[in-house]
Amino acid sequence: MARKRHSTQSSKNPSNVVLILLILILLAQPLAQTQTFPENLTQTTEIRETDDPIIPNYDSDGDGVSDANDSHPMNPVLSLQLIGGAKVSEWSSEPSIVTNLGIRTLNVDELPESMEWGDIDNDGDLDVFLSRNLGPNEIWENDGNGYLSLQTWNHNTNDDTKNSVLVDMNNDGWIDVVSANFNYPNTLFYNNNGTFNNSPDWKTNNSRISTGVSVGDMNGDGDLDVHFSRKYDQVLEGINGNISNNTLWVEPSLFVDEGEFGNSTGYSITYTSSLGDIDRDGDLDIVQQNYRDPTLDYEIQPYDLIWLNDGNGKFGVQSATQADRPNWISWHAHLGEDVEIADLDGDGYQEIIYAHFFKPSNLSGGEWELMPNVYFQNNNGSFIKNATWTSNPARFTSAVASGDLDFDGDLDLVFANGGFPYRNNSNNVFENQNGTFSPNPSWISNNKSSMDVQVIDYDGDKDLDLAFIRRNNTNGPFYLELFENP
Repeated sequence: MARKRHSTQSSKNPSNVVLILLILILLAQPLAQTQTFPENLTQTTEIRETDDPIIPNYDSDGDGVSDANDSHPMNPVLSLQLIGGAKVSEWSSEPSIVTNLGIRTLNVDELPESMEWGDIDNDGDLDVFLSRNLGPNEIWENDGNGYLSLQTWNHNTNDDTKNSVLVDMNNDGWIDVVSANFNYPNTLFYNNNGTFNNSPDWKTNNSRISTGVSVGDMNGDGDLDVHFSRKYDQVLEGINGNISNNTLWVEPSLFVDEGEFGNSTGYSITYTSSLGDIDRDGDLDIVQQNYRDPTLDYEIQPYDLIWLNDGNGKFGVQSATQADRPNWISWHAHLGEDVEIADLDGDGYQEIIYAHFFKPSNLSGGEWELMPNVYFQNNNGSFIKNATWTSNPARFTSAVASGDLDFDGDLDLVFANGGFPYRNNSNNVFENQNGTFSPNPSWISNNKSSMDVQVIDYDGDKDLDLAFIRRNNTNGPFYLELFENP
């Protein structure tokens, strides 16, 4: 409070008396009302610049970096405070560095399904864990400038891995690997000072189909639990840094709700999923990207779902008399391979972005057509059934990622296109314009088929670059292409 100045006039002047009385009344009031924040938000030392004074600058992934300053607010492994980024229009359509990932055998199906970036050897730069379909997974070490070299790892078994996640399961300061495998047991490999055992340190008791994995504390006990995407999703409890066989939740085998094609929502396979506190109640919810079960009738179509957490690792609308139900179901049915959650409009609630490639056009004939990518607006924890935004044109899209590429304070969207069925479609960036997006891309890459995309800082200069896995044709080798932020 400013120091009061002494007046040279007499305080017995009536106008001065009135003025003094007004000042005393004002001083008797609180200087500011105390703000109360929702208990479910982790308050940090900074306050988000927003029109809503009750939304603090929270830390979604608990890594000590507030979301507004975190390059990856949902991924502590890639946490980075950015210092710059060029306009999307200034990016080159050609990669800065290309790494030939090759084909390990004559089996052309031995393709890289996905990549995860993280500092595996704790040397200060991001390395790559490559999940391969019908082939052994690989570790590629970064020299600090984005040049990658294949590391020796005698894990020569074929796990048919669809997706992996890098995460420090046992809190020893080294990131471990949890993998979702197709027709093989799911696995955990602990990181032993930058190296991994040849055999898994943990695996599931069965070999059911799994296509995605995500990790987080879902029952609030301080340990990391693991969610596997499959026909009936499963959450396994983490205990003291280990994955147990205790099942916290299994997705119901059947539920029915009204959708685009009537009451036919059930029996779809979750291809992948993301965890996030969608309703801001302090626990992690499940957002599913679903896929049609090819063994079932064409009348059963995949709709995307949200399962809200009750805080104890149980999900959905629970009932004692019937199967549990999801809290939200999309109106349109479609096939897709990736889902991203990100706060696109800066209001503290995360939107849902889906990467699509097909939707049914003729149920009885099993006919399909291209589907645009979409996102759904989060309205204080609730969603309508129709998308807020759709991309143009529709592509065979394999993956989606988000990040503040141009360092303007909002998250842009990146899509990898053409991965299935190996069509040469350009990859696209859609620039965020203060919470809104044009349906047309702001950046278009070279015209090649891509399987996956990640937004990362591969050269350590504290701006976000792009990484794509791509191939030229069905029989050629795979490449990892890096696009540097200029």
